[in-house]
Parts: sequence; C-alpha cells; structure tokens
Amino acid sequence: MLVPEAKGGHLALTFSFVWIVAVANIITVAVCLLFLNQLVKITYIRGSVIIPVILLLVYLGTFAEKNAFPDMILMLFFGVLGWIMQQLAWPRPPFILGLVLGGLAETRLFLSVNNYRFAWLLRPAVLVIMALAVAAILYPLLRTAWQKKKKEEGRPSLPSASPSSVKTGLRFSWASLFSLAVAVIFAWACGRAGISLSPPGTFPGPRLSCICVRRGSIYLGSDRTGRQN
Repeated sequence: MLVPEAKGGHLALTFSFVWIVAVANIITVAVCLLFLNQLVKITYIRGSVIIPVILLLVYLGTFAEKNAFPDMILMLFFGVLGWIMQQLAWPRPPFILGLVLGGLAETRLFLSVNNYRFAWLLRPAVLVIMALAVAAILYPLLRTAWQKKKKEEGRPSLPSASPSSVKTGLRFSWASLFSLAVAVIFAWACGRAGISLSPPGTFPGPRLSCICVRRGSIYLGSDRTGRQN
C-alpha cells in the first residue's frame, strides 16, 4: 500500500484513507461543539432512566466486539471491581488508563530500551515529559501539605490528649484486605512475568506491575495504622 504507483502500489489510496480519518475526526469535534449545550442536558436525566440505557449499550458493545459471551462476564467482573474501588476510595482513573494505554506504553518502552539502552532518557523531550510528570505528582502533595499547615495555623491550640486516651495499634478493614489482595496479585504477576534487568525479554511489564504492588502496600500500611481520608 505504501509503494508508489509507478511501482504498482496504491500510495494515493492509502493517503486518502488517512485523510478520511483526519477529516472525520474534525467533523465529529465540530458537531459535538455545536450541540454541546444540548448534550450537557443528558447529565440532568434521572439515574433510573439513563442507567438502563447505558447498561444496554455497554452489553451490546461488549458482545458485538468479538461475539463472545465470556467478554460479558469479564465486563461484569470489571464493573464489580470498579464499584469495590469506589467504595474503598481507591482511584479508578489510573487503573483505566493502565488498561487502555498500558500495552502501548510497555511496547514503546521495550523498543526504546532495546534500541537505545537508557540513552533515550537524556533526550530533551523525554526530560520535559518527566519533569511534567514529577510536577503533576508533587503538586497535589505540596498543596495538601500547605493547606493543612495553613489550617493548623488558624486553629486555636487545644490541650494535648493524654497518651492513654489515644488509640494505637493495628487496624484491619475491608480496605486493608483489598489492598493486600492487590499487592499479592500483582506481586504474583511480577513473578510470573519474570523480572529481568536486561533490555531484552520481559522488561516493561513487571515494572508497571510493581507500581501496583507498591500502591497496594502503601494503602495496606495506611489502613492498618488508621489512615484518615
């Protein structure tokens, strides 16, 4: 398809497909912006009316993807998992982004490490992206600490509680069990994938799985020592 016409290819047809996709996206964005005020009104519909419609579309889309019934069971599993994460105050957007972009990120990471070793980490574009990522991680933490410090400065001093009245010790809850399960499952996934420090092989997958192990361990330790949201 990418061979010029002089050599028997269909390069013009290939580029026409690319332009069709690009123009279709522009038209879709324009239509959405045109009817944005009307589309926002969907959020005002009662949940008892809109939720069955959404569930119907979700079931149809899940089954129509591969015409496989196990996909619907998998969809129900992730639906229950999302509800559990919501009840236990676990962040769901990172989990969704990991499922959607995880494979693409791992593939590109493996290719970069395999071709350039770790020299690609010193490129300007990579350094800028890493700086933005670090800033995005540190900003909420610093803002929370600053707000907490400001609140403590404006609060009148209270008599300190006696050591006997302060409850100490380990605490267990459903959040602790869920955190332990996440840490154990992803630790098992790391072991099955085979952690290797060399660029070839299964380098990226275990690294991203270890992030979930670390997150689950942090939540587990916080819940056992009495974390307060």
